[in-house]
Amino acid sequence: MALTRKQVREWLSEAGLDEDKLGGVIDKIFTGHSGTVEALQERIDTLQKEADKVPTLTKERDDAQKLVNDGKGWKDKYDTLQKEHDTNAKRGLLRDALKAANANEAVIELMLNSADLDKVEVENGKLKDSEAAIKPFKEQHAGLFATIETKPNPQPTPPAGSGGATTAESIMKISDRAVRREAIARNLQLFEKKE
Repeated sequence: MALTRKQVREWLSEAGLDEDKLGGVIDKIFTGHSGTVEALQERIDTLQKEADKVPTLTKERDDAQKLVNDGKGWKDKYDTLQKEHDTNAKRGLLRDALKAANANEAVIELMLNSADLDKVEVENGKLKDSEAAIKPFKEQHAGLFATIETKPNPQPTPPAGSGGATTAESIMKISDRAVRREAIARNLQLFEKKE
């Protein structure tokens, strides 16, 4: 309900004020009342403008939160891929070290599956200490590592009775196939066609 001059005049008359003094008092009341109303209206307008911004600010906040969440998702993906890359790099370096240590190649992958890759240290793209890295495998699976021995090739002796001279016929009479092939390879000139 709005405040009117008529209502104020009635209230003041009921309170016992003289009719000739009422006009000045009513003007003062309405002047003060107008200032209060105008100040309240300005406050209402300011609050309404801020309230109008709420949907925009809410959308901006939600968009920013979505970006933060997306960033966390990408960071998690990056971390996962980085860990997978590091694991594969360690497996590859450890595989190479096991091959160099003459591990049975048929079971290297099985050995790698049982490896504690968190204990394998890599520095500058290489195993920090390859001997320490493969030591657990050598201790647990010693039978899977071969020792390579080099033996000299035996030299075939020419067949008896040839008098030291080698002929194509004497080579072809050698019964051991591997020895015969080696003798042919050493004496190719005896098997070339002559024109």
